[in-house]
Amino acid sequence: MSSLNLPKTLKIIKTIGEGTYGRVYLIEEERFPNQLLALKVINVYDESAKIKAQREIEIQSQLKHPNIVKLLYSEQILTNKFLYLEHAVNGSLYNHLKINQLGMVKQKALKYFKHLASALNYLHECGFVHRDIRPSNLVIDQNDCLKLIDFGIATMYKYHNEKYMLQTACGTDSYRAPETFDIIDGTKVRPHDGIPLDVWSSGIVLVEMLTGRLPWKSAKERKFHAYKRYINGDLLNLNEFPVLATLDPSIFILLIEPMLQPNPKFRIDLAYIMNDLNILIDNLSNDKISHFIN
Repeated sequence: MSSLNLPKTLKIIKTIGEGTYGRVYLIEEERFPNQLLALKVINVYDESAKIKAQREIEIQSQLKHPNIVKLLYSEQILTNKFLYLEHAVNGSLYNHLKINQLGMVKQKALKYFKHLASALNYLHECGFVHRDIRPSNLVIDQNDCLKLIDFGIATMYKYHNEKYMLQTACGTDSYRAPETFDIIDGTKVRPHDGIPLDVWSSGIVLVEMLTGRLPWKSAKERKFHAYKRYINGDLLNLNEFPVLATLDPSIFILLIEPMLQPNPKFRIDLAYIMNDLNILIDNLSNDKISHFIN
């Protein structure tokens, strides 16, 4: 830790995670009294790393939303960029899922998913896509509010209503949309839209919250013929995907299936499912009340 050349006003309490391009610490900082912060340290060892870090800072500094962790301040000390971030005291969704290996109760999972959808709708309206939605990049604060973190591979997809097609293969394999595996040159893939990437990943996360498991094996697994047939145009056969078969039919039909469409042109926008999501949450609440009354 001494190699970080820390400011004298800063005290590291412990390491709390690894970001896409850096390590994250829980800290106390005299310049932000009476609160714990998360400090993300990015080693900007060359010009490319410096540009990536600066892009992350520029994107996150623009975002003001209750379901996105705030970037409070940033600075560079020698070859390290320091990002001072709001700390979510209840840790990552990944850790919660490790404890609840059979998944969460539907009401809590849908509540967290609503928080995620709200964050992403806002992010997309701002012209950005995250591209790495997964449980490790979702944290829960003291109010049981889910928040999005780590914009290390986020990028702009729209500026002044002009959309840009993306061509970079990035993200975490188990959560990546099928179009990001269509490699045509090294790390480049066929041009694709940005928003459907986050929609697909969010669908995977929702399945994992509800069941404690991923819906299928890695998309890179050549032997997984059912997945390959599905992304090539076959109908989704639930007999071949036992995790999906365990889902509540309403949740599967209204949320999961529209988000996990292999063709990104047919993948639903998260903004369009918010109404269905509210109905599902209300119905679960009413069912719970009816259970106690009866």
